[in-house]
Amino acid sequence: MTAQVRSHSVASGNGQAVADRPSGVRGGDQLWAIHFVFGVNELGDMTAPPGWAPAPNGSLQAEILAMRIWRRNAGGAEPGNYVFGHAGEGIVHVIAVKDASTTISARITAMQGVDTVVPTPAVPPASPATVEIRAACVYTYPGTVTWQTPAGYTSRGQVQAADLFSSAAASRTVNSSSSGQQTFTLSPVDNRFGVGVSISIASAEVAPDPDPPPPYSPGVGDALYTYSFTRLLDRSYLGDLDLTGVSFEKRINRAGQINSGPFSGRIAITSPEVSNLVNLVVPRDPLDLTRGPGVICCDILRGGDPAGQYWIIGATVSKTRRGVPVLELRGLEIDAYWAFVELQEAIGELGGDREDIARELLYHLASQPHANLGLVLQAGSSGSAVNRTYTDEAQRTYAAHLAELTEGVDGFEHVVDIVAGPGGLERHWRHGAPLGDPDAKHSVVESPEGGDILDWKFEIAPLRNATRWRARGDAPSGDASTTAVPLVSTVHESTAHLNAGWPRIDRTVDRPGVLDVETLEDYAARWAATSSGAVRIWTITILAGEKSTITMNSMGDGIGVSMINEYFPQVGSGSGYEARQRMLGIKVIPVGRENGADEFELILAEPQVVE
Repeated sequence: MTAQVRSHSVASGNGQAVADRPSGVRGGDQLWAIHFVFGVNELGDMTAPPGWAPAPNGSLQAEILAMRIWRRNAGGAEPGNYVFGHAGEGIVHVIAVKDASTTISARITAMQGVDTVVPTPAVPPASPATVEIRAACVYTYPGTVTWQTPAGYTSRGQVQAADLFSSAAASRTVNSSSSGQQTFTLSPVDNRFGVGVSISIASAEVAPDPDPPPPYSPGVGDALYTYSFTRLLDRSYLGDLDLTGVSFEKRINRAGQINSGPFSGRIAITSPEVSNLVNLVVPRDPLDLTRGPGVICCDILRGGDPAGQYWIIGATVSKTRRGVPVLELRGLEIDAYWAFVELQEAIGELGGDREDIARELLYHLASQPHANLGLVLQAGSSGSAVNRTYTDEAQRTYAAHLAELTEGVDGFEHVVDIVAGPGGLERHWRHGAPLGDPDAKHSVVESPEGGDILDWKFEIAPLRNATRWRARGDAPSGDASTTAVPLVSTVHESTAHLNAGWPRIDRTVDRPGVLDVETLEDYAARWAATSSGAVRIWTITILAGEKSTITMNSMGDGIGVSMINEYFPQVGSGSGYEARQRMLGIKVIPVGRENGADEFELILAEPQVVE
């Protein structure tokens, strides 16, 4: 059945808006709340009743209006109303949707501007059959306005808040592969500041698409690997290239690491036909700004399943005297993009769970013009509450702020996984403390009878770590006549190592931008507890079967390692080496001239002393 709006309610108020339960709501319905607030930097003050969660990509801090979208699944006995909190005046639209998918993520886009009308942006359809919700809000200068919904849409309520601002919502059922911009009109006609939001909600049962899937869809293509190129932001398809010499990597918490490219590949341009294919991805004309490095990403499918996605950040075209032109591409993981965008406007103070604050940062990033990666954000919490203040003074990147949240005694890990969705590949932000499944049923073996381990090594490097740790932040601002001294934590020791006879090895780590001593203490305590002594990091290269249990989305999982060899001789009936290690990263080397089969190079960590 196709998803449909069952009913709706609207409310406004100062300090809170109390919205009635939409009529006829049943258990299993999806409830969506579009929450508007008048004012600057209001996102942190917007709250929802228990059981409501922020929708991924559903927040926008505009010039004088803030918007947040909340959702929940209705239970068998819903309360009579819902209280949404905010500072100052606020408006909320609550819309009940029946027959919506519980597994397919909704798509949300938002925009702001000044005009006599309020456009709502194009939104990618969540499935071939969807219900589409559009909402708009304007500052009324003060005054009142009346609304006219876009043609073909059903009004879902309009409301005026204290002569300051007004909003309206509308919906329609969509059976289409695309849905463009739709516009609300207002009376009287006047230039006003406004925001518009579009939501596409998938149906629970989706009819098969009669049209053939695009070339980049999972499952299409005969080769084991497919390298498809799309635009980073709008995800429009450009073309496929038959790359050779490919390798690509993925690591936990890689967002801030931009020094080395984890993706590389090349293609020899042997004919005009190949040249024309290459031109679709990397244009010959330097004035063509719609394609090429910086604008595009490479989607990798292995046997039709998602194997990775990389932002292409470099290309080299070269020709030797005896060869043909060759295009070489370099790329970074998608989350590396966060290291190239600075937080240039103040968010203010955010308090709560570390992962909630991380989501706030990612919501804020997505609300910036030309910076929305369309992430699907995992819900949940780390169990560690902190307070952070984000100003525009330091102009640090979003990656730096996220890295600061992940460290400390109660930090967490995160990655961006590439997942097959109804409309193509989706980017899912996944986190954990720690990440992964320690009991995952992965195993790799080396024995005299054979196995899948080709090469292995482990490194013992005690001087990469220490036994006594300090963290150093920035100097607090104060009297200009005095010399500013950076804040430094106290010393945190690894007593297990020192008591075992290890020498004192000191290390002070700089954390620019940190002006809170408690945060510095957390850093030092975590390093002392988890990074002291000589941690063994393994690199194990394995043959990868066509349907390996180990994938690019296995970050953090436990892997059983069994080896019998000259270094680890067999003792009795057991293996010479038997342990469960943790996967920190993976490098994939597809079959090529140098290797006759797919190889996975696994970065693993042994269990270590944790105080």
